[in-house]
Amino acid sequence: MKGKFLLLSNFFVIAMMLFLASCMESGGKIKTIDGPFTVIWDRGAGPSFETHFANHLSAKYPEAVFEQTFIIREFRYLGGGRDAMHPLDVYDIAEKDLPGDIIMFESTLAPYLFKSGYLEPLDPYLDTILGIMGRIDSRALDFVKALGGGRTYGIPFGKDVYALYYNTALFDELGLPYPTDGMTWDDVFGLAREIMNHPQMGTRAGLALSDMTLPFSQFHLRFFDEFGMPDDDSLLWARALEFKKTFNELYEQKGMSFYIYEHPFGFSDGQAAMYAGHYLGDINPSGFRDRPFTPPYKGDWDLVSFPVFEDAPDTGPLADYYLLGIPRNSQKKPEAFQLIAHLLSDEVQLANSRLGVASILSDPFWIESFGADLSHFHGKRVRSFFHHPEEGSLDLDFDWQMQRAGYRLLEEERGWMMDYLNYRREKLEKVGVVEGAHLER
Repeated sequence: MKGKFLLLSNFFVIAMMLFLASCMESGGKIKTIDGPFTVIWDRGAGPSFETHFANHLSAKYPEAVFEQTFIIREFRYLGGGRDAMHPLDVYDIAEKDLPGDIIMFESTLAPYLFKSGYLEPLDPYLDTILGIMGRIDSRALDFVKALGGGRTYGIPFGKDVYALYYNTALFDELGLPYPTDGMTWDDVFGLAREIMNHPQMGTRAGLALSDMTLPFSQFHLRFFDEFGMPDDDSLLWARALEFKKTFNELYEQKGMSFYIYEHPFGFSDGQAAMYAGHYLGDINPSGFRDRPFTPPYKGDWDLVSFPVFEDAPDTGPLADYYLLGIPRNSQKKPEAFQLIAHLLSDEVQLANSRLGVASILSDPFWIESFGADLSHFHGKRVRSFFHHPEEGSLDLDFDWQMQRAGYRLLEEERGWMMDYLNYRREKLEKVGVVEGAHLER
């Protein structure tokens, strides 16, 4: 059986090399790729289909046409978000064997999609771009390999970044110094208390935090034990609950509900002094917010590095990668992989970095270029996005359902966690998959 697999793998490698050779004109130029390509796009991730994907490919291959099929994310605990404009969700991809040639999705969708059987293993193609693969951040490649059980079902082509945003006008009004890079969570909570106790503050908030799993990842919380069950007896679980309690107390002392400040609306409206969160996020125009998304950039603001814990001063949050895969049902797999390879090229990685999608190539040069073509970043402390040399982590199976539920998974006497686990099993069983051993990220 092993020999047959190796023979099949070698066949795919040879086939891919022959295809690439057939695409070469005399002089080594790549022939154009033409015809339509269906692209399944995770609308809740953040990157723009046109700006960060189709425009680059259309410039390189003007005879190709890229047709978008976008999907949203159904959140278990709030019911479905589908409507006439948004009829497809993540689970429809595998359940309906959604036709496509390329799929772009954020890494929190990978636990389901990698297990579902919908994606083509890309390993046979990787030898054709060894020069590029050797330059991709090894942490990103290790993640996709581990989640795929040793196989590569998606290639990272970008990632999100994080910061502590602050309202400069509000700080000036209160006569307080601005936040700085390298602040700890204790520093930030102390500053938030000082802000909220200021007599001029009124009902405005000191700190907004849209995604509490980000700080949890900085001390490597594991929701599950080695048997795949809620690890609610662990010290890290208790630490996460203590963090949430500290955040709650900022608002309880003034009789305010902290639930209002679980998203960036308060910050963008001038009602919060600081906001810790992602840069990119949900671009779904329907109002269904599938994941934490970027605050509207208006008013006077700047940013510093995402807060850290005192016992891990170099560790930022876990990375959210943007992955590209090929559906098994595609009839254009070699061509689709050539398109993916172009999106990993220096040319496109530089362009996307300048347009706000952080590069997954390990060269420091890409940091210098980040956001250069975005007017809302001009004059801002953009390098603070890249302050932390280390990344946090969560369970390998951490997905968008868990991200959206956040700290609630830690409460309700295991109620939400057990409901989530049952729901995940049901969805996988619906496409013929029985979950195996639990994995860790």
